[in-house]
Parts: sequence; structure tokens; C-alpha cells
Amino acid sequence: HSPCPALAGKRLLLVEPNATSRRILGALAATWGCTLRATAAPTEALQWLGHGELFDLVLVNLHFPGTDGLSVIRSIRALRQLEHLPVGLLAPLGSIGQAPTELGIGAIVTKPVKALALLDTLRALVSGTALQRTGRTTTSSAEVLAHDYPLDILLAEDNPTNQRMATLLLSRMGYRVDIANNGLEVLHALAHHPYNLVLLDVQMPEMDGLTCARELNRLHPKATRPYLVAMTANAMTGDRENCLAAGMDDYVSKPVRPHELKRALVGAAEELAIRKAAPAPAPEASPSAAALPPAAGNDDDAPMFGTTSMFGTAGKAPAPVAPVSPPVGDNSPAPAPELPGAPAPHPQRPVRKSSEGRRAKAVAAARAALAAAEAAPLASEAFDSSALEFVLPPEPEQALAIAREMFDGFFHESADRLVDLQRAAETADVETASRVAHRLKGACAMIGFREIEQLTGAIESEARAGRPADPETVARLTPAFETARDAATRWVDQIAQRVA
Repeated sequence: HSPCPALAGKRLLLVEPNATSRRILGALAATWGCTLRATAAPTEALQWLGHGELFDLVLVNLHFPGTDGLSVIRSIRALRQLEHLPVGLLAPLGSIGQAPTELGIGAIVTKPVKALALLDTLRALVSGTALQRTGRTTTSSAEVLAHDYPLDILLAEDNPTNQRMATLLLSRMGYRVDIANNGLEVLHALAHHPYNLVLLDVQMPEMDGLTCARELNRLHPKATRPYLVAMTANAMTGDRENCLAAGMDDYVSKPVRPHELKRALVGAAEELAIRKAAPAPAPEASPSAAALPPAAGNDDDAPMFGTTSMFGTAGKAPAPVAPVSPPVGDNSPAPAPELPGAPAPHPQRPVRKSSEGRRAKAVAAARAALAAAEAAPLASEAFDSSALEFVLPPEPEQALAIAREMFDGFFHESADRLVDLQRAAETADVETASRVAHRLKGACAMIGFREIEQLTGAIESEARAGRPADPETVARLTPAFETARDAATRWVDQIAQRVA
């Protein structure tokens, strides 16, 4: 960690009962240039503030013996001239949803606290750009979706780069999202907070998305459990059937294109409204693969989000409607079932055969697209900035801070992953090579480092075939990372010039 100019000299008041947390959070804040004053006792913090000690920002833990953080913040706001003091709340994942708006809580920092998330929060609190779930007041077109289709979202995704990009994209739509790193964390979070939508990555450590979906369906009836949306890059019909069989409500393919995510969010909000207004319907026959749109992309390491604009349709976001069946060779989604309440097709045998034929053609089209993608020449561009440009906020100062955080986090984590791959190549460790290459490829596809994405993709393909990582390919990663860092630095410098 290094000093952060935005935080240099800022006085931080930390109210945290756990001594270890105070020490760690204090050490992080100090490395970024903050002057820290910490206490385990809310009464002591209120005494300091009441006696006129000045602070630039405050972090308050949610839980204390005999009281809670919301009460502490309420007492802070009651003191003279502290109505606008930037205050953040430290809270375990899922322990709080909508904090009272009148408390003016600038941000909710999820515990266990991650360094980059804390840095982002402190910057935002100091700059006045921090927003929490109930604090959004802007009415830009990017936030109309959350206004019209409110959702309480939990994202289950283990890749830090994908987590950050997902947060940025959903923020553009007006949503605040909490993060879980695997299915076990999802179950824990839902035990403490009633999220109504869970975006579930299929491949996660400890508990994957399909296992988590099965467990949620075992624990809760459909009418009361969250709406579940699977995220995976697999293009085969069997994988879509697996998502349905596990109890998923919807499916989006990686790379998740903004308009496709928008469709899923609108569908979730409308289905949740139906569940709330009416009793659960009687059990139906086993769903077919057509109940979910077919995947796009050619493997599990496709970037999580594409760059197609989500605002191509004016006005209110459309509800998901069954598309027209595509001809052979068309990459359009396969026909989806009619929405609840819509007239059923005439039950004559020719209609069923025609539907099956269209579905077979859609599968053939998906396989053709997969083959074409695999045969396409590899791009040589070291850094494709289009995905980041799409999700970054328009304000240059905010865009600069977020871009720097994204790259710092990526290169910090990737340094360890590169060492892991080098060791895997030396020891012919196929399992480690596959796992690490998969993780690196997903992050690079997301953030836009195409050369590294191609190299790690080749390593993973070899590992899936049971072959160890090629030392020459692994050796090419070191200069590829240097090239990527140089390209990213030049791009960030361009943003910094706009700020200047």
C-alpha cells in the first residue's frame, strides 16, 4: 500500500469494539495518509466530538455491547454542526439492508473488510460521492431502471475483478449490490438479510452456484426464496438444463451484456411482484431447456460483461418476451416459453414438432458460433479499454480513482497467480494450472488484457486435456504483464490529463 493523495492528512475517527480490527483498519488508514483516532467505546467517541475535536470522516461498527452503530450515528447527528460529517458503517455481509435515510450514512463497508474496498469507501466519503442503498438521489437515465424495478441484489462471484466490474455496471443502472465469494457465503448472507435477487456464478470454490441453488430450493419454497439468475459461459443445451434442474429462475451468459442483464433484472422484479401478490402456483412438469435463453460465448472464461449499450431502447425497460425463432446460422436466442397467463399454443403434434425443430436449429447455430469463435484469429491488442470505458462514471475524478483501484487490485493479485502458474509448469501440476489459468483468464477478459487472456486460455485448454502447462507459454506471460501494465498506465494518464 502507498499514500493516497485524497486521504493525506485527513482525520479519521474509527469506532470499533474489536481490538484486532482497530489495529488492522488503523494500519491501512495510516498507510494511505490518514491521521487516526480510534476507540472501542461509542461514549468516548461522542465525548471527543462533543468537546469539539475535528474529524474529516468517521467509521462506525454496526454491533456494540449494549447498543448498535445506527444509534451511535444518530447520536453523532444530534451534535451541533455534525449533520454533514461523512460517516460510514462497518457491517457484516447481509446484516443490514436499508439504513435509515435521515442518518446520512455515506457508505456501508462489508465485513470482513477488504483493503481496496475500504480505500474506495474512504475516498468516496472524503469526496462526497459515497452513496448507500437508500441514499441515491440522482435521477439520470442510467438509474431509471432501479427506480422502476427496485431489487435487493446479492452477487455471488469469486473473482475480484469481476466483482468490481459487476458493481460498477449495476451502479450505472441505479443498484447497490452486496458481494458473496461462494455459495456458502450466499447461504450465510440470506440467513441475515432477505435479498430478493441472487446473481449466481456457476463456477465458484467451496460451493458452486448450482449446488447453492439446489440448497436454496431445498430450504425455501419458490414463493418465498430469492429470484435466482445463473451466470455461466457454457453454450451447450445440457448446461442450461442443469441450471433449470438446480432451481434457477433465469440465465444470463458470459460475457454478460448490459441489455441482457437489464432483461434479467426486469424479469426478476416483475416475477417477484407476481409472487408477492398471489399464492405460489401448483407444481408444473419438469422445465425444458427452452425456459432459459441459450448462452453466448465459447468457454467459462468469457468476460463477465460485454460492452453493448443497455440504453438502446427509449423509455421504460421492456419485459422479457419470447423472441422470434431464428433461422439456421442466426445467433439470436432460442424461443422462450410464454409468460405466465399468456395463451398456450394449440396442443397439436405439428406445433410441438416445429418447436423442437426450431430448438434444434438454435442449438446448431450456437455450436456453429462456438466453432467460428474458436477458429477466429487471435487479437493482438494488449489492452482493450472498451469494457472499462463503459462502466466507469462520466466524472473524470471518479473514473480516475476507480480505474487506478481496478488496475492496482488486478496486478497485485495477478503477481501471486503468475508465481503459481510458474510453479505448476515446473512441477507438471495440471490441476493448479487449470484453476489458476481459469481465474486469470476470466479477470483479463473482464478488464481487457487480451494478450494475457489468450495465453492463459491456451494454458487452461491444455490443462483440461490433461496436459501440463507449457513452460514457454508461461514464460511469455511475464512480458505480457509488463506490456499490459504499460498500456494501462498510458490509458490512466489520459484520464488524469482530463482531470488536470
